[in-house]
Amino acid sequence: MDNERKFTGEAILKYRSRAPSSLMGNHGAFAWVATPRAALKPAVMTEDVAKTVWLAKQIGQPKAIPPEEAEKWHDRYHNRYGENGSRGSA
Repeated sequence: MDNERKFTGEAILKYRSRAPSSLMGNHGAFAWVATPRAALKPAVMTEDVAKTVWLAKQIGQPKAIPPEEAEKWHDRYHNRYGENGSRGSA
């Protein structure tokens, strides 16, 4: 196995419990869920985010969100937002 494929596989294994898909440099979106049909949504969402970032970079350098801020919003979205969460909490 060449190094690039090994790196791609290691990255997927590292982040697969964190998100249902990932954008890999020089490859595109990878999605890992139970079925090809279920993979469509996370793959499309990943491509959409990549497009948004690309468009943002056309008008300047976007500011990175600090890791603790990203974690806060990730936790809120996955644990408190919507049907299963408490509405109105921040």
